[in-house]
Amino acid sequence: MNIREFQLTIPAGGERIINADGRMLRCTNSSAAFDLAFPNGAGNLTFESGLSLRSADPFKSFTVKNTGGDTLEVSLIVTDGEISDDRANFSASVAIPVNVLSGPRAPLATVGTVAIAGGGSDVSVVAQNDYRRELRIQNVGAVVLILTGGVWLEPFAVFTTIARNAVSARTLGVDAGKLSVWEA
Repeated sequence: MNIREFQLTIPAGGERIINADGRMLRCTNSSAAFDLAFPNGAGNLTFESGLSLRSADPFKSFTVKNTGGDTLEVSLIVTDGEISDDRANFSASVAIPVNVLSGPRAPLATVGTVAIAGGGSDVSVVAQNDYRRELRIQNVGAVVLILTGGVWLEPFAVFTTIARNAVSARTLGVDAGKLSVWEA
């Protein structure tokens, strides 16, 4: 297998021809976006950190062009094999608001059953809980039940949500039903 790594510094407006055989090219780091050009008039491709290119035909060289106004620092890997990077990498140029909840947390995995009287009247299943992380409701009866918002639960069906609002249920007909409820 053929594999080569290049650490390049290219001044603003400059370019560098790289002579390297391969089918795959990956940019592992770059200080800015840049253009790649391949011989034989294949055109320019804007590239940046994290992008990869797999070619059906092998290449012998390419040109890295710094189209920006600052010096470009770039790291490239060229190979005839496959390169993958499964590391998690998250970044944002804008602050991401985070809602931090304070106060008591819901107990982990509260389990209970709720009997639902027949006749179509709403019965409270769980109250609103601003600290709930997950709610799982399973129909353990023999009749169809309808949850708040029109969610139908066939017998033995399960409904899971991260909603924190109150939930009620009613039967579709006159027969009584039963729910099993997990809240975390």
